[in-house]
Amino acid sequence: MKVIVLQLARFGDVIQTLPTIQGLKKKYPKSEITLVTRATFADAARLSPYVDNLVELPSKELLEPVVASKSSEESVFAALGSLGSWLANSVLRNSPYDLLVNLTFSKASAILSALIPATTRKGLFCTTSGELVVADAWSQYFFAQVLGRNLNILHLNDLFCRVADIETDQWPLEINEPAQPFEVKKLDPGRMRVGIQVAASEPEKTLHCEAWSQVCLSVLNKHQDSELAFFGSEKDLPAINTVIAGIRDALPELAQERIHVLAGKMRFHENISWIRSCKWIVSPDTAIVHLSSLTGAKVIEVVVGKVKPEETGPYGDGHHVLYPVTTTPSHLGDEIAKLMNGEKVGNSVAHSTTARVRCNNGSFRNELVAKNFSNNEITYFFMKSYYLLAEFRCAGRQEETEIPPLADSAQTGALDQLLVVYDALCTIRRLAEFGQHYSLRMLEEIDNKVSLKNWADKLQEIESLLVTLQKTVPIVKPLIDTWSVAKDIAYAPSLEARTQKHGSEALEDVIALNEGAYRELAQNVEIIQQLLQTAVTAAQERIEKRSNHGSSKAKYKETSKETDG
Repeated sequence: MKVIVLQLARFGDVIQTLPTIQGLKKKYPKSEITLVTRATFADAARLSPYVDNLVELPSKELLEPVVASKSSEESVFAALGSLGSWLANSVLRNSPYDLLVNLTFSKASAILSALIPATTRKGLFCTTSGELVVADAWSQYFFAQVLGRNLNILHLNDLFCRVADIETDQWPLEINEPAQPFEVKKLDPGRMRVGIQVAASEPEKTLHCEAWSQVCLSVLNKHQDSELAFFGSEKDLPAINTVIAGIRDALPELAQERIHVLAGKMRFHENISWIRSCKWIVSPDTAIVHLSSLTGAKVIEVVVGKVKPEETGPYGDGHHVLYPVTTTPSHLGDEIAKLMNGEKVGNSVAHSTTARVRCNNGSFRNELVAKNFSNNEITYFFMKSYYLLAEFRCAGRQEETEIPPLADSAQTGALDQLLVVYDALCTIRRLAEFGQHYSLRMLEEIDNKVSLKNWADKLQEIESLLVTLQKTVPIVKPLIDTWSVAKDIAYAPSLEARTQKHGSEALEDVIALNEGAYRELAQNVEIIQQLLQTAVTAAQERIEKRSNHGSSKAKYKETSKETDG
């Protein structure tokens, strides 16, 4: 069996693809697996012993000219020709493939996927007419929820495995031990090494240098036996040097051997040995988090900016996630130092831990567990509910997980928010039912142009109302995005044959697709409403129990007074 996997994103995404590679090899032991990555980030793929053929794509030279919006038609054809030649030499010589899994949800990867012959495709690809297509259910979920930045609680490690239909054998991750060009300095007895990553792919995803200096100072002061190892690339050196300068201004007597600058001295995968020598890794949302997770080093991720640690945070049991929204850098550093000492984090810094949970079908998912704060009960309920809906819709299984209870007496505005959301759900369901009805009428009157125009106008009104709803009540956006993907880019594998149809026959297919999307939207809302009813019933029982308990206490006090009298 020949399998090809496309992952054209950055280091972190490549590492999060490796569990899928391992799972595929364990599921198909005799398979030959080809992994295509961008040449810049190929080193991350070298960690997997299960990649039989690693293909490095010079994406800047080959793919960017194809997808560039300002490219002329002539230059696009020339770029396609170059891409075709590269494919013939690097990928197509092993084709056709039995399975193609595209885990990069970009136009460039869709074009590349379309050019590779494969019996079965998962993920995004293009038709010959240039339309984007997502055929499999989990990829549709990724397209709608992850790209839509919705309430998704599935980590990319787990989601990629679900796209590839891998449920077990993907963790713990087996890795190649890379050669070590830069000798790991042995730790002195009693010393603790802490790895630090100060830079991120985007400046808004990390702390400023002065804040990192304060964090490092707190660690060094709290743990007199500690030393710091700074990871990163050569381009991160100016930021690292600024952080170290801030440390030395405050601690001029700090011994040189307590600071190691590793940035720029090793290729990405060669950091493994140094990471293993660290007791802790402190980092923003970067690839070093994923590299550390697979080595077993404990991670403290500092969440800054629009980062979703549920999707891209540390993976496995016992890692920590901190959200420094209102705290000062020195206070954040103190809390990090306390964590390293086994102490509890104070309430001024929100703190979660990670746990790898076994699902009832044998698959796994990474979960964030709040330690010193309460989630917004409405948001948390819908996060869990959308996950249950996804498992049912995409995998046909009823996952067992606790439905978060409502009616937290501390969250006084929850009821009002819930009523708004419930009204929105009722509206969506009615609109979906109307959309299904109008689509069926169009199929019945497919040859009547006047009627078709009338029903099409009504469908356009429904679409406008749904778009308005997802803006005014964002918590229902996942349902509407799922409907939009199903309607616009989720086609059956026979799409190429459909494009050959003409007139009413082709129109009939489009209308039938619309009708199915509206029908599924109504069903999805009904499922969420059923889960909501379960939660509301539980909340009513909680309120009644509290009320009865309060009445019993009051009655007991009154009886006590009478007895005393």
